[in-house]
Amino acid sequence: MKTLPDPAAAAVAVPTVEALTLALDAGVDLGVRWNPGESLLAARSCLPFDGAWWGLGSWPAGGLPSLFLTNTVDLPAELVRWWHDCALQDRVAQTIVENTGAPMVWTDRDALAEPVRDWAQRFGLAQGVIASRLEPITGQVLFLAAYRSAATPAFGAADAELLDALARQAVLLWRSVRSQIEAIDRSMAVDRLAVVDASGRLSFCGVQAGQLLAEGCTDHDGMRWPPSLGAWLTDDPAGMHRRSGRLAGRIKRVPGGWWIEVGDARNAAVLPQRLLRVAELYARGLSSKQISKETGLSATTVRTYLQQAYGILGVSNKVSLGDTLGRGR
Repeated sequence: MKTLPDPAAAAVAVPTVEALTLALDAGVDLGVRWNPGESLLAARSCLPFDGAWWGLGSWPAGGLPSLFLTNTVDLPAELVRWWHDCALQDRVAQTIVENTGAPMVWTDRDALAEPVRDWAQRFGLAQGVIASRLEPITGQVLFLAAYRSAATPAFGAADAELLDALARQAVLLWRSVRSQIEAIDRSMAVDRLAVVDASGRLSFCGVQAGQLLAEGCTDHDGMRWPPSLGAWLTDDPAGMHRRSGRLAGRIKRVPGGWWIEVGDARNAAVLPQRLLRVAELYARGLSSKQISKETGLSATTVRTYLQQAYGILGVSNKVSLGDTLGRGR
Protein backbone atom coordinates (compact mmCIF):
# COMPACT_ATOMS: atom_id res chain seq x y z
CA MET A 1 0.00 0.00 0.00
CA LYS A 2 1.25 3.47 -0.84
CA THR A 3 1.85 6.24 1.65
CA LEU A 4 -1.37 7.41 3.32
CA PRO A 5 -1.18 10.98 1.97
CA ASP A 6 -1.76 9.64 -1.56
CA PRO A 7 -5.55 10.16 -1.94
CA ALA A 8 -5.90 7.58 -4.68
CA ALA A 9 -4.27 4.90 -2.55
CA ALA A 10 -6.06 5.87 0.64
CA ALA A 11 -9.71 5.48 -0.34
CA VAL A 12 -11.42 2.19 0.47
CA ALA A 13 -14.71 1.26 -1.21
CA VAL A 14 -16.57 -1.65 0.38
CA PRO A 15 -20.23 -2.59 0.88
CA THR A 16 -21.86 -0.90 3.86
CA VAL A 17 -23.90 -4.02 4.61
CA GLU A 18 -20.85 -6.05 5.59
CA ALA A 19 -19.74 -3.60 8.25
CA LEU A 20 -23.23 -3.02 9.62
CA THR A 21 -23.80 -6.78 9.84
CA LEU A 22 -20.67 -7.10 11.95
CA ALA A 23 -21.95 -4.36 14.24
CA LEU A 24 -25.41 -5.86 14.60
CA ASP A 25 -24.01 -9.34 15.27
CA ALA A 26 -21.93 -7.85 18.09
CA GLY A 27 -24.94 -6.07 19.57
CA VAL A 28 -23.62 -2.60 18.80
CA ASP A 29 -26.32 0.06 18.66
CA LEU A 30 -24.88 2.69 16.33
CA GLY A 31 -27.87 4.98 16.60
CA VAL A 32 -28.00 5.92 20.28
CA ARG A 33 -24.55 7.31 20.99
CA TRP A 34 -23.61 10.84 20.04
CA ASN A 35 -20.24 10.51 21.74
CA PRO A 36 -17.49 9.22 19.40
CA GLY A 37 -15.54 7.81 22.35
CA GLU A 38 -18.52 5.74 23.50
CA SER A 39 -19.18 4.60 19.94
CA LEU A 40 -15.59 3.43 19.57
CA LEU A 41 -15.70 1.53 22.85
CA ALA A 42 -19.02 -0.07 21.94
CA ALA A 43 -17.70 -1.17 18.54
CA ARG A 44 -14.48 -2.62 19.96
CA SER A 45 -15.87 -6.14 20.07
CA CYS A 46 -16.18 -6.23 16.28
CA LEU A 47 -13.46 -3.69 15.50
CA PRO A 48 -10.59 -4.65 17.84
CA PHE A 49 -8.06 -1.86 18.39
CA ASP A 50 -5.35 -0.94 20.89
CA GLY A 51 -6.01 2.78 20.83
CA ALA A 52 -8.20 5.35 19.10
CA TRP A 53 -8.84 9.07 18.84
CA TRP A 54 -11.47 11.38 17.49
CA GLY A 55 -11.41 15.02 16.55
CA LEU A 56 -12.17 17.68 13.97
CA GLY A 57 -10.49 19.05 10.89
CA SER A 58 -10.80 22.24 8.91
CA TRP A 59 -9.21 23.96 5.95
CA PRO A 60 -9.36 27.73 6.45
CA ALA A 61 -9.37 29.94 3.37
CA GLY A 62 -5.80 30.70 2.36
CA GLY A 63 -4.39 28.38 5.02
CA LEU A 64 -3.31 24.81 5.55
CA PRO A 65 -5.68 22.03 6.67
CA SER A 66 -5.41 21.01 10.29
CA LEU A 67 -6.69 18.21 12.51
CA PHE A 68 -7.73 19.00 16.08
CA LEU A 69 -7.72 15.89 18.29
CA THR A 70 -10.58 16.13 20.79
CA ASN A 71 -9.63 13.10 22.86
CA THR A 72 -8.36 9.54 22.88
CA VAL A 73 -9.25 6.01 23.97
CA ASP A 74 -6.37 4.09 25.59
CA LEU A 75 -3.75 6.40 24.12
CA PRO A 76 -1.51 8.71 26.18
CA ALA A 77 -2.44 12.38 26.48
CA GLU A 78 1.03 13.21 25.19
CA LEU A 79 0.00 11.77 21.82
CA VAL A 80 -2.37 14.70 21.30
CA ARG A 81 0.32 17.33 21.87
CA TRP A 82 2.76 15.57 19.58
CA TRP A 83 0.13 15.25 16.88
CA HIS A 84 -0.64 18.96 16.96
CA ASP A 85 3.08 19.66 16.66
CA CYS A 86 3.53 17.55 13.55
CA ALA A 87 0.17 17.50 11.75
CA LEU A 88 0.64 20.66 9.72
CA GLN A 89 3.98 19.43 8.39
CA ASP A 90 2.48 16.47 6.56
CA ARG A 91 -0.13 15.87 3.84
CA VAL A 92 -2.23 13.57 6.02
CA ALA A 93 -4.64 16.36 6.99
CA GLN A 94 -4.92 17.53 3.39
CA THR A 95 -5.63 13.99 2.18
CA ILE A 96 -8.35 13.37 4.75
CA VAL A 97 -10.07 16.72 4.23
CA GLU A 98 -10.00 16.25 0.45
CA ASN A 99 -11.49 12.75 0.80
CA THR A 100 -14.17 13.29 3.42
CA GLY A 101 -16.51 10.31 3.42
CA ALA A 102 -13.88 7.88 2.07
CA PRO A 103 -12.44 5.69 4.87
CA MET A 104 -8.69 5.11 4.74
CA VAL A 105 -6.37 2.35 5.94
CA TRP A 106 -2.61 2.26 6.45
CA THR A 107 -0.85 -0.98 7.38
CA ASP A 108 2.79 -0.04 6.84
CA ARG A 109 4.18 2.53 9.26
CA ASP A 110 7.40 2.84 7.26
CA ALA A 111 5.38 4.03 4.26
CA LEU A 112 4.11 7.08 6.17
CA ALA A 113 5.71 10.41 5.42
CA GLU A 114 7.71 12.34 7.99
CA PRO A 115 7.05 13.52 10.66
CA VAL A 116 3.94 11.35 11.07
CA ARG A 117 6.06 8.20 10.76
CA ASP A 118 8.12 9.25 13.79
CA TRP A 119 4.91 10.11 15.64
CA ALA A 120 3.46 6.65 14.95
CA GLN A 121 6.70 4.96 15.97
CA ARG A 122 6.98 6.98 19.18
CA PHE A 123 3.55 5.82 20.35
CA GLY A 124 3.81 2.26 19.03
CA LEU A 125 1.21 2.58 16.27
CA ALA A 126 1.83 -0.11 13.64
CA GLN A 127 -1.32 0.37 11.55
CA GLY A 128 -4.44 2.49 11.49
CA VAL A 129 -7.86 3.08 9.98
CA ILE A 130 -9.44 6.53 9.62
CA ALA A 131 -12.98 7.65 8.79
CA SER A 132 -14.15 11.23 8.24
CA ARG A 133 -17.53 12.88 7.78
CA LEU A 134 -18.69 16.47 7.39
CA GLU A 135 -19.89 17.83 10.75
CA PRO A 136 -23.12 19.77 10.10
CA ILE A 137 -22.97 22.30 12.94
CA THR A 138 -19.80 24.13 11.90
CA GLY A 139 -18.94 22.71 8.48
CA GLN A 140 -15.83 21.09 9.94
CA VAL A 141 -14.90 17.46 9.37
CA LEU A 142 -15.28 14.82 12.10
CA PHE A 143 -12.53 12.16 12.28
CA LEU A 144 -12.46 8.78 13.96
CA ALA A 145 -9.23 6.78 13.94
CA ALA A 146 -8.31 3.40 15.42
CA TYR A 147 -4.82 1.94 15.78
CA ARG A 148 -3.16 -1.40 16.45
CA SER A 149 0.30 -1.83 17.92
CA ALA A 150 0.98 -5.08 16.00
CA ALA A 151 1.18 -5.56 12.25
CA THR A 152 -1.30 -8.44 12.37
CA PRO A 153 -4.15 -8.90 12.07
CA ALA A 154 -4.26 -6.12 9.50
CA PHE A 155 -7.12 -3.66 9.30
CA GLY A 156 -9.28 -4.38 6.26
CA ALA A 157 -12.11 -2.98 4.20
CA ALA A 158 -14.83 -4.09 6.64
CA ASP A 159 -13.03 -2.35 9.52
CA ALA A 160 -12.84 0.86 7.51
CA GLU A 161 -16.51 0.75 6.60
CA LEU A 162 -17.59 0.07 10.18
CA LEU A 163 -15.62 3.09 11.38
CA ASP A 164 -17.21 5.12 8.60
CA ALA A 165 -20.65 3.98 9.82
CA LEU A 166 -19.80 5.21 13.32
CA ALA A 167 -18.72 8.60 11.96
CA ARG A 168 -21.84 8.87 9.85
CA GLN A 169 -24.07 8.02 12.81
CA ALA A 170 -22.28 10.59 14.99
CA VAL A 171 -22.92 13.50 12.64
CA LEU A 172 -26.52 12.44 11.98
CA LEU A 173 -27.21 12.34 15.70
CA TRP A 174 -25.52 15.72 16.18
CA ARG A 175 -27.91 17.19 13.62
CA SER A 176 -30.91 15.63 15.37
CA VAL A 177 -29.84 16.78 18.83
CA ARG A 178 -29.20 20.28 17.55
CA SER A 179 -32.73 20.51 16.15
CA GLN A 180 -34.26 19.27 19.39
CA ILE A 181 -32.29 21.71 21.55
CA GLU A 182 -33.03 24.70 19.34
CA ALA A 183 -36.73 23.82 19.43
CA ILE A 184 -36.65 24.08 23.24
CA ASP A 185 -34.31 27.05 23.74
CA ARG A 186 -33.04 29.00 20.74
CA SER A 187 -30.86 31.14 22.98
CA MET A 188 -28.45 28.26 23.65
CA ALA A 189 -25.48 28.09 21.28
CA VAL A 190 -25.64 24.41 20.35
CA ASP A 191 -22.07 24.19 19.07
CA ARG A 192 -20.93 25.43 22.51
CA LEU A 193 -23.41 23.32 24.47
CA ALA A 194 -22.61 20.44 26.82
CA VAL A 195 -25.55 18.31 27.98
CA VAL A 196 -24.71 16.60 31.28
CA ASP A 197 -26.89 14.02 33.01
CA ALA A 198 -27.28 13.58 36.77
CA SER A 199 -24.31 11.19 36.92
CA GLY A 200 -21.99 13.66 35.19
CA ARG A 201 -21.98 11.83 31.85
CA LEU A 202 -21.76 13.97 28.72
CA SER A 203 -24.76 12.93 26.64
CA PHE A 204 -24.01 15.64 24.07
CA CYS A 205 -21.11 18.01 23.50
CA GLY A 206 -21.04 20.56 20.70
CA VAL A 207 -17.93 21.03 18.63
CA GLN A 208 -16.73 24.28 20.15
CA ALA A 209 -17.63 23.16 23.68
CA GLY A 210 -15.46 20.09 23.21
CA GLN A 211 -12.54 22.13 21.96
CA LEU A 212 -12.79 24.66 24.78
CA LEU A 213 -13.04 21.94 27.44
CA ALA A 214 -10.10 20.03 25.95
CA GLU A 215 -7.97 23.17 25.90
CA GLY A 216 -9.07 24.44 29.31
CA CYS A 217 -9.27 21.26 31.44
CA THR A 218 -6.52 18.70 31.91
CA ASP A 219 -9.10 16.18 33.19
CA HIS A 220 -11.48 16.38 30.22
CA ASP A 221 -11.85 12.88 28.72
CA GLY A 222 -14.58 13.66 26.20
CA MET A 223 -17.12 11.36 27.86
CA ARG A 224 -17.81 12.90 31.29
CA TRP A 225 -18.10 16.46 32.57
CA PRO A 226 -14.61 17.42 33.86
CA PRO A 227 -14.39 16.83 37.63
CA SER A 228 -12.42 20.07 37.96
CA LEU A 229 -15.60 21.91 36.90
CA GLY A 230 -17.89 19.92 39.19
CA ALA A 231 -18.82 23.09 41.08
CA TRP A 232 -20.61 24.30 37.96
CA LEU A 233 -23.27 21.62 38.44
CA THR A 234 -25.48 23.30 40.97
CA ASP A 235 -29.12 24.08 41.63
CA ASP A 236 -28.23 27.46 43.12
CA PRO A 237 -29.82 30.18 40.95
CA ALA A 238 -26.78 32.32 41.66
CA GLY A 239 -24.69 29.70 39.89
CA MET A 240 -26.32 30.13 36.49
CA HIS A 241 -23.15 31.87 35.27
CA ARG A 242 -19.79 30.37 36.16
CA ARG A 243 -16.14 31.06 35.42
CA SER A 244 -13.07 28.94 36.04
CA GLY A 245 -9.70 29.82 34.58
CA ARG A 246 -10.15 30.55 30.89
CA LEU A 247 -13.63 29.01 30.76
CA ALA A 248 -17.01 30.62 31.28
CA GLY A 249 -20.36 28.87 31.42
CA ARG A 250 -24.07 29.68 31.28
CA ILE A 251 -25.97 26.90 33.03
CA LYS A 252 -29.58 25.81 32.56
CA ARG A 253 -31.02 23.22 34.95
CA VAL A 254 -33.16 20.70 33.08
CA PRO A 255 -34.91 17.49 34.17
CA GLY A 256 -32.25 14.84 34.75
CA GLY A 257 -29.24 17.10 34.42
CA TRP A 258 -27.84 20.36 33.07
CA TRP A 259 -27.33 22.25 29.84
CA ILE A 260 -24.06 24.17 29.97
CA GLU A 261 -23.11 26.71 27.32
CA VAL A 262 -19.31 26.84 27.40
CA GLY A 263 -17.44 29.98 26.40
CA ASP A 264 -14.06 31.63 26.68
CA ALA A 265 -13.86 33.70 29.86
CA ARG A 266 -11.41 36.06 28.21
CA ASN A 267 -14.14 37.22 25.85
CA ALA A 268 -17.06 36.88 28.24
CA ALA A 269 -15.20 39.01 30.76
CA VAL A 270 -14.89 42.05 28.50
CA LEU A 271 -18.63 42.40 27.96
CA PRO A 272 -20.99 43.48 30.73
CA GLN A 273 -23.58 40.77 31.33
CA ARG A 274 -26.42 42.85 29.87
CA LEU A 275 -24.51 43.23 26.59
CA LEU A 276 -23.29 39.64 26.54
CA ARG A 277 -26.82 38.24 26.76
CA VAL A 278 -28.08 40.35 23.85
CA ALA A 279 -24.98 39.66 21.75
CA GLU A 280 -25.27 35.89 22.27
CA LEU A 281 -28.93 35.85 21.26
CA TYR A 282 -28.23 37.93 18.16
CA ALA A 283 -25.30 35.70 17.18
CA ARG A 284 -27.65 32.69 17.40
CA GLY A 285 -29.94 34.20 14.76
CA LEU A 286 -32.64 35.97 16.79
CA SER A 287 -33.87 39.30 15.45
CA SER A 288 -33.95 42.49 17.52
CA LYS A 289 -37.70 42.03 17.93
CA GLN A 290 -37.28 38.45 19.14
CA ILE A 291 -34.49 39.47 21.54
CA SER A 292 -36.72 42.23 22.87
CA LYS A 293 -39.46 39.69 23.61
CA GLU A 294 -36.97 37.23 25.16
CA THR A 295 -35.26 39.76 27.44
CA GLY A 296 -37.98 42.33 28.11
CA LEU A 297 -35.81 45.11 26.69
CA SER A 298 -37.11 47.57 24.13
CA ALA A 299 -36.03 47.05 20.51
CA THR A 300 -34.16 50.36 20.68
CA THR A 301 -32.21 49.21 23.74
CA VAL A 302 -31.40 45.91 22.04
CA ARG A 303 -29.93 47.74 19.04
CA THR A 304 -27.95 50.05 21.33
CA TYR A 305 -26.52 47.09 23.26
CA LEU A 306 -25.53 45.39 20.02
CA GLN A 307 -23.71 48.50 18.80
CA GLN A 308 -21.86 48.71 22.11
CA ALA A 309 -20.94 45.00 22.00
CA TYR A 310 -19.65 45.34 18.43
CA GLY A 311 -17.47 48.25 19.49
CA ILE A 312 -16.05 46.53 22.58
CA LEU A 313 -15.25 43.29 20.73
CA GLY A 314 -13.98 45.02 17.59
CA VAL A 315 -16.26 43.11 15.21
CA SER A 316 -18.36 44.36 12.31
CA ASN A 317 -20.89 41.63 11.48
CA LYS A 318 -22.93 38.79 12.95
CA VAL A 319 -20.55 36.05 11.75
CA SER A 320 -17.48 37.57 13.39
CA LEU A 321 -19.55 38.31 16.50
CA GLY A 322 -20.50 34.63 16.78
CA ASP A 323 -16.92 33.50 16.18
CA THR A 324 -15.58 35.87 18.83
CA LEU A 325 -18.13 34.88 21.45
CA GLY A 326 -17.91 31.17 20.67
CA ARG A 327 -14.25 30.44 20.07
CA GLY A 328 -12.45 33.01 22.20
CA ARG A 329 -9.89 33.52 19.46
